[in-house]
Amino acid sequence: MNLENPYKEYKVVISLEKQYSMWPTCKKIPFGWKETGKIGNQQECLVFINEIWTDLKPNIFKKKYKKKKI
Repeated sequence: MNLENPYKEYKVVISLEKQYSMWPTCKKIPFGWKETGKIGNQQECLVFINEIWTDLKPNIFKKKYKKKKI
């Protein structure tokens, strides 16, 4: 079994809920996601996501929490 990653280049994508992921540059981005502009190898993209995505809650939970807090 070959566990080597076949993809060499990724783009960082963000969902409508403001959640981040990596997607191979050679594949079409799924509906509901858009590009952030970051492209790199797997490690570079993971570092970028780790630095930028500090609040892992989906956007819908953030909105509900803000409404209750006020």
